[in-house]
Amino acid sequence: DRAVLNHFTDYLTINTSQFFRDPSIYKLLETKLLPDLLNSQAALKVWSAGCSVGAEPYSLAMLLKEQSPDCNWRIMATDFDENIIAKAKAGQYAENLLAHVPERFRQRYFTERDGSYFLSSQIINMVNFRRQNLLTDRFDAGYHLILCRNVFIYFTVETQEQLIEQFVHSLQPGGIFIIGCSEMISNPGRFGLEKIQPAIYCKAK
Repeated sequence: DRAVLNHFTDYLTINTSQFFRDPSIYKLLETKLLPDLLNSQAALKVWSAGCSVGAEPYSLAMLLKEQSPDCNWRIMATDFDENIIAKAKAGQYAENLLAHVPERFRQRYFTERDGSYFLSSQIINMVNFRRQNLLTDRFDAGYHLILCRNVFIYFTVETQEQLIEQFVHSLQPGGIFIIGCSEMISNPGRFGLEKIQPAIYCKAK
């Protein structure tokens, strides 16, 4: 029964998210990681895996648009939950999700109506959303930046290691892989990764 299956999936999936979640990560993205990647790549390819309501890929889109207005980059955002992808595409958010949004972006890209905040279609149209099951579906390749944050904590160690191998394979040499601040990769060198700082890794060139 498709309706029962969808209800069960909604019950199991956890969709906690926030714009610019963990500000220290986004500060490094803004000041170091994104400028370096933009300077070294003709066309930047970014993937937000487990994107939930879209706050993460939209946060990236705001930073990238500011640093590269010609939009010589593209963002893919994927999640297992079809309903949550529909919410992401709608771009309607409660105020608590905007707690860490820099004021310049809040003023520029959000409109408040009846207690909800609506994201500008200009930013919404910069992100491509797609349903994906990380455990069974094929991973695309050639990414320069992959974020899979606060997803590994719900998987077994064996599944985490399998996914890390697949994510690294999807990264270009020198690409950046970012996980959640409560997560870690033990012995990243065995996956061909170098730790930059907690939660941020670089694929060996």
